[in-house]
Amino acid sequence: MNDNASCIMTIITAAFACGILKILLSNIGSKSMGTLLCGVYLTVSILNVVKQVDLSKLLDSFQINQTDAKCYTYEGERYASITMQEIIKRNCEAYVMEKANGMEITVEVVIADGDLPVPERSYISGQISPYEKALLSEILEKDLGINREDQMWSG
Repeated sequence: MNDNASCIMTIITAAFACGILKILLSNIGSKSMGTLLCGVYLTVSILNVVKQVDLSKLLDSFQINQTDAKCYTYEGERYASITMQEIIKRNCEAYVMEKANGMEITVEVVIADGDLPVPERSYISGQISPYEKALLSEILEKDLGINREDQMWSG
């Protein structure tokens, strides 16, 4: 049996013994004496368990748990950031396609990988007229904040 189970069994056994002692003493009219003896016995049993705890191992365990928690926090933050970038990317691409209103194009928006996930660059391909290109370029710049020099066109 491991240390934790042994400690728990010690306390359970002490509580069980106290229950029996209390019943026996209450039958002979010494209920308050039984309560006092049980309290002392349980206190000694718990102190004996606490005395066996190795505090250096406990501290090491806390430090390991703290390190694990920091790793999990970083992983969670990174996952949330990537998910947010994917959502923003899909929404921006859908917005441009909606504004393209039937133009035969494909759109890819690149999101900045920083503290603030914002559209950084766009790649648009397809056969469109210079007027349609100017219109989409203005939408990309004004609505999504993608500068004209970061708009890549092909087709």
